Amino acid sequence: MDLWRAIISCFYSGTRLRNTRFLFEMADEYLLLQFIQQQPQIFRFKTYEKLLEKLSSPQIEYSPIVVASHPLRTSNTQRSVSYNDSMDLEDLTQ
Repeated sequence: MDLWRAIISCFYSGTRLRNTRFLFEMADEYLLLQFIQQQPQIFRFKTYEKLLEKLSSPQIEYSPIVVASHPLRTSNTQRSVSYNDSMDLEDLTQ
């Protein structure tokens, strides 16, 4: 339920840019939500490397990333990264 509230808050609270990207992990996949031309898009990635590849692709305009508050696996190991607010891509890859 917290994840659902975070998604709604991200896209419908009026406090973030319309093209904000919301990132979370579920069922061993990374999911990236973004509105493109006012249509919701869901991108799914099996690996952290594929996720980073997508996140490093150019955007038409600045598009902040909001990461769900639960940790994200950065590889098959137990290392994780956790953010709970907007960030630039540089912050995610460090």
